[in-house]
Amino acid sequence: IVEDMVDLGIDVWQGVLNTNNIAALQKQLNGRMTLMGGIDSIIDRPDSTEEEIRANVRKVCEDFGPGGHFIPSITYGLAGTLYPHVNPIMVDEIAKYNKEVYGVG
Repeated sequence: IVEDMVDLGIDVWQGVLNTNNIAALQKQLNGRMTLMGGIDSIIDRPDSTEEEIRANVRKVCEDFGPGGHFIPSITYGLAGTLYPHVNPIMVDEIAKYNKEVYGVG
């Protein structure tokens, strides 16, 4: 239905999951819609470690950032995370990636 979403004028698909095959969608869409999500909610739990969170976020940025028209975020559809220690680490890792790769931040 992604083509229908584009035809309807949807600019951003917020909450896209890795199981949606983000890389293939990026190729198919060719910049016609931005995909937002990709960060697994599995990292949002009380016992998640900083290393685990950073590794998950970094992988998402590395896998889908180069394809363009991608905003890394948790896939809930809400701002932030359920467990308060997760969000600052997630945001920091995205900022580090942006600084290292794109020189912004």
